[in-house]
Order: sequence, then C-alpha cells, then structure tokens
Amino acid sequence: CKRGVLVVDLRARKVVDEFRHPLLDEVTAVCDMPDGGFVASVNPRTGPDKNKVVLLVRFSADRKPVATYRCEGFFYARSLEWDRDGKTLLLSWEKGFARLRLPDAGNVCQVVGDFRQPKGRNLFDVVPSISGDGYVAGCGYRGGLVRFDKDGKVQSAWFVPEQDGCTQ
Repeated sequence: CKRGVLVVDLRARKVVDEFRHPLLDEVTAVCDMPDGGFVASVNPRTGPDKNKVVLLVRFSADRKPVATYRCEGFFYARSLEWDRDGKTLLLSWEKGFARLRLPDAGNVCQVVGDFRQPKGRNLFDVVPSISGDGYVAGCGYRGGLVRFDKDGKVQSAWFVPEQDGCTQ
C-alpha cells in the first residue's frame, strides 16, 4: 500500500496489521529477518535512482529503521524471499532475478548471482526448486515458467504461445 505494508488474513478477509513509514514509498515485497525485523523492497518512483536501483529498507523488530541498502543495476522489484541457505535473498525484478547478500558494512548489496530470464520481461516471483538443485521463476505478461539450475543456466522454459500477436 502507499507508504507502507498491510498484512491480510486471507481466510478472514481482513487486514490484521498495518505499518506505514516515509521510507516506504512504492513497496513491492516484504521479507522477515531472523532478528524479528523485516526488510522491504522499494522501487524509487522519481529522481536519479528511478529505473536504476532497488532499495531494501530494513526495520528492527520494534519497527525502527535500521538501514537502507542499494541493489545497483536492478529495477522494478517484484518479490523478495530468503534462499534455502538462509543467508542470501532472492529478488525478482524486471529482467530476471538476483541472489543478494545484505552488506556487513556500507549500503550496497553484494550480488551473488544475476539470472536473466530467456525472453520477455517482468519476472514476478522466484522460488528455490523442491529438488534443491535450482530455481523456478514465473515470468509475467508472456505467461512463462522458467527453471534455472543453481548457477543460473536455463534448464527449461515454457511460455504461453502467441497467436496473431496476442497471448492466449
């Protein structure tokens, strides 16, 4: 939501928590931190960072800002979650997904891997594969499902076929 996040109980169909903060402009995803806090991905909507960086804003368990980290070269974040190692974050973005580590010092995230989708744009979500040997990603607008190995090589890709320029 604008300038914050809402937590919704889908079964009860109601908002069970709400948090707003000026650092949270266009929030796209929220991920819990091991210390009880959370980190939110934010897409800058204006200024020199627009389309050049995703910001990860970290809050403590008592919802105080801890740090803002920069994910340089990525834009339009879609989802954020922990990889199975518990030390690396998976950030889906416009052209693919990245494996990132939050910095021990400074404010720039370490890019462990940058995995581009084979065609199209808008990779909406990525999850570690059940087999433990890679990742499965959902790509938007062309309706795709892509399986990557652990090193980011595309193992398989399925996209909804186009007919007369339209996606079925």
